[in-house]
Amino acid sequence: MRAIRRDLFILTALVLMLAAAFVSFRAGLYAEEHLVKERLGVQREIGLSVAAVIEKALSYGVPFERLVDVDRYLEAVKQDNPELDYLIVLDRNGTQRYSTELRALEGRSVLLGALSRLAENEGVAVAGQYFNMAIPIKLNYRPIGWLHI
Repeated sequence: MRAIRRDLFILTALVLMLAAAFVSFRAGLYAEEHLVKERLGVQREIGLSVAAVIEKALSYGVPFERLVDVDRYLEAVKQDNPELDYLIVLDRNGTQRYSTELRALEGRSVLLGALSRLAENEGVAVAGQYFNMAIPIKLNYRPIGWLHI
């Protein structure tokens, strides 16, 4: 009788541990998914704000390739938002026009190569080892460049 109780106790404990492990695993996946969505939402809002500033300058007739101090502005945005790895502005052809400092960035050449291929793709995509968000920079409702975060 004691052996049956002990075996039943061990079986119950194993079932409870497996159930707890399963619930923990599922909760972790759920939390990770929602944290990623939240982070992407924050990055999108930052990107829309930066794009709006650039678009405002363009609306005054400043040519896209002749904007002044955009690199410095992007660095200030990055300093205010340390979770951002980079901010890069590409023209319509995928040529880099402005960016934060990229020398310390891991996999920089792979990232830049991937970004040039993603030049016209709005939204989130994998670029090298980064989740990249592309936001169009528009003049008269037409994209003339892309902000990559």
